[in-house]
Amino acid sequence: MKPINFLNNNFIKFTILIISVLFFTACEKDEQADSTITIGTCEVMDIVNTTGEILARIINTDIVRNDIIAEAIETKGAGENIRELLTNKLDCGLTNDISAVIAYNGDKTYAKYPNHSDLRSMCSFFTESIVFIVRENSRIKNFKDIIGKKIAITAAEEASIGDIAKYMLQFYNIKEKDFTRLTYGLEKSVLALDKGEIDGFLFVTSQPSPYLLGLTNTKGVKCRFVQFSKELMSYLKTKIPSLTYTKIPADMYPNSINQKDITTLGCHVLLLTMKEMKDDIVYYLTKEICTYFPEYESVHPSFEEVTKKSMAEHLTLPVHPGALKYYKEIGIAKYIPKDLLPKSK
Repeated sequence: MKPINFLNNNFIKFTILIISVLFFTACEKDEQADSTITIGTCEVMDIVNTTGEILARIINTDIVRNDIIAEAIETKGAGENIRELLTNKLDCGLTNDISAVIAYNGDKTYAKYPNHSDLRSMCSFFTESIVFIVRENSRIKNFKDIIGKKIAITAAEEASIGDIAKYMLQFYNIKEKDFTRLTYGLEKSVLALDKGEIDGFLFVTSQPSPYLLGLTNTKGVKCRFVQFSKELMSYLKTKIPSLTYTKIPADMYPNSINQKDITTLGCHVLLLTMKEMKDDIVYYLTKEICTYFPEYESVHPSFEEVTKKSMAEHLTLPVHPGALKYYKEIGIAKYIPKDLLPKSK
């Protein structure tokens, strides 16, 4: 694959952020702290991974006063982060509202974890978009055209797109035997599409994505974002109410085939912890994150939508008492959905 176009301002900012955050976080780990807070992220070049590094950077700016040091841990993503929380291998984890709700309700593989309902929300961040990108010569114009094709879709146990795909296949009455499904992650999907090993892939990611910028900028393959039908998107919203409409601007990926903006659906990225995490620690973490995260808005377009208010109003699991204390303190607890607040005694 041809290297990413380094003249792209968004990519330059994103790359500088990764380098600077990793450097400063590494330097701060030499400090002494009584407690280490681990934060599960995802693949390195994904903005969720960088978000985790930013959170660690924010928390680590005052290690001495608070005796807490944060460490961002690279993982496979949402599903692994939730499982690591449920087995006490992580203190906090970045995921999205789809995976979070499925886990909290004890659906699918999460039923075997007796503490699944102990998951708690801390903060909500930006929106990730459902993306279906295909090779132009695949002749795929609509999701229903995947019959007989090779399509990469991550397994439901690893990422929310697997659960979304289940309903997409259901809507068009497409069976698993009707196409070849490869359960690749984002990086492997991009490489496979570039090499012509697959016809397309379905994924949930923030926009713009460095992976997709690199893919659409290569001269070796012509790619196109597929527009979902209004009927399909309406159906998905009945199955997953937390989904929200969002757009992929055509000028965001100028070297793709698309000439018009793509309307799609998205989900919010959340920071979760467990109910047993001490209130004072969660209060401190939430306060630090909400105070300083919005300062990174110029680094990536996804961050521009994040405000203190949005961090509270887009929560989808019961809010942790420590986080709630901070939201009350600054007067934004009123934006938290009422069904996520502790029941009055």
